[in-house]
Amino acid sequence: MQRDEEEALQAIKQDNEAFLESSAEKIELTRWEQEVFARVQNTSNIKRILQDNYSKYMLACVVALRTVENLDKCSISSVVGAIVKGSLTGLEPINGNAFFIKFGSRLQFVPGIRGLERLVYESKRYALITTRLIMKGDEYTLPHLDLDRGVIMEWKQNALQRNITDAVAAFACVWSNTTPRMIETELMTIPEIYQAIRKGGAQGKKVKVDHTKTIHDIIALGKAYTDYADEMIRNRVASRLIKRLHKTPAISEALQLVYEAGSSSLESETRQNKNESDFIEALAK
Repeated sequence: MQRDEEEALQAIKQDNEAFLESSAEKIELTRWEQEVFARVQNTSNIKRILQDNYSKYMLACVVALRTVENLDKCSISSVVGAIVKGSLTGLEPINGNAFFIKFGSRLQFVPGIRGLERLVYESKRYALITTRLIMKGDEYTLPHLDLDRGVIMEWKQNALQRNITDAVAAFACVWSNTTPRMIETELMTIPEIYQAIRKGGAQGKKVKVDHTKTIHDIIALGKAYTDYADEMIRNRVASRLIKRLHKTPAISEALQLVYEAGSSSLESETRQNKNESDFIEALAK
């Protein structure tokens, strides 16, 4: 399994490089993009952070930013902040590694499930992390410990219920890099995920779970949750699991960005923009 995962991750990297190479000759920055990237270069140590990966990362950002609708409605400080913060994770915002997502008039760099899987694998301590949604009608048992096989979960999917609105929970597990066994698992219901997003539950704040909440309540949190509901839900349960693992600096940065994405649409615009400006100024020192 470890060799298969290593080959899969290598294929992802090759896909990323091929995608960027095919895009390189087509890129011509607009005036607005030129202003954004000038601020990125002038107000941060991003070149020192990324070193040889600087050009590849910035090209990926250009390509990804052009897929964001009404990007010019976002504050420039939030766009600059998203680019700079994303650089700390080592992930490029392409092929599901990460996304630029709008929360109102703010832009954020949000690690994707594929990116979190890559960071966990590159830590060299684990083989891979997997996540899945639990739908109405799925038959499963809660994870239990088997001394020979590790933490296991019996599962039978209901093939008739595959729509995101049928999700009732999400499950994540991490596999050992030495034996084919799960070593940690996390299971969260949709009400628990909703509450974690609303109140920052994944950051240690104790909150009361409202068990009447459904997937529709998560989607109603904003357009980002409408467009990326599957990604946001699986990110949340994966992040809670990864918190218990050995974390590299890149993983810690990625988790912080997942938490920020959960609370972004709920905090004031002024406070968020000020936090981004302070962050960029601190990096430039």
